[in-house]
Amino acid sequence: MEQNLTLADLYQKLTALESTLSKMTNMESKLNTICEDIRKRDQKIENLEAEVKKLKKENLEAKSSLNDREQYARSWSVRLTGLTVTPEEEEKLGKDRAVMKKAYDKVIKPILISAKENGQIDTVPTAWHSALENGHKLTVKNKNPNMPPPCILRFSSRFIRNAVLRNKKKYTPQPTTAEITAGVKKYVITEDLTKTNYTLLRALSDDERVEKTWTMDGRLRYIKKNDSSKKVNIVQNPFLSVNEILAKV
Repeated sequence: MEQNLTLADLYQKLTALESTLSKMTNMESKLNTICEDIRKRDQKIENLEAEVKKLKKENLEAKSSLNDREQYARSWSVRLTGLTVTPEEEEKLGKDRAVMKKAYDKVIKPILISAKENGQIDTVPTAWHSALENGHKLTVKNKNPNMPPPCILRFSSRFIRNAVLRNKKKYTPQPTTAEITAGVKKYVITEDLTKTNYTLLRALSDDERVEKTWTMDGRLRYIKKNDSSKKVNIVQNPFLSVNEILAKV
């Protein structure tokens, strides 16, 4: 223990202690400033994350709304798969006209005749141009090169179009012998879906957790495989992943 400290020694020690305390106070002040800066930065990051989340939600809703409007514009149309339109028919009538005439005479008109017999419609259009306003082949590659490309048919009346969709299961005619030989098992009539809806429909159909999937008025519906109640679920936003959609149920 130090002995016989002079007044000068004590003064020197006190001065050194004050200097140390001053430095500690400055360090504490700087530390508080740094902590406050970190807090403000964390708050800013939190606000930015909330803003990004909000913008993502709004973007998803906007994309869904745009998809809904595009799907509504397609609600006068159907996709017909399996019908063969020959080059000779296209040469004689023109490509689009040949598609509409062949589709109407071979597939659509027989369905509408049955719908009239059942009292679902009052009259059957006498010719393709009374029922259809447009039609064309899709330029898609089939796995089987002998299979004809699907066709898009746009009806003049949504009522007539919906009558076809309601009655297609029972009254769609059988393909020709040549079409069956080429690999066409049956004519398939479906709603004309947007690319987004069609892609999701295929993804849901291929998922092992889904028993059945279909569309009605452009809305995707499905039943889960292990659901004993067979509840019909409707997809509200087609831009969600299959996992996100199934997790919401």
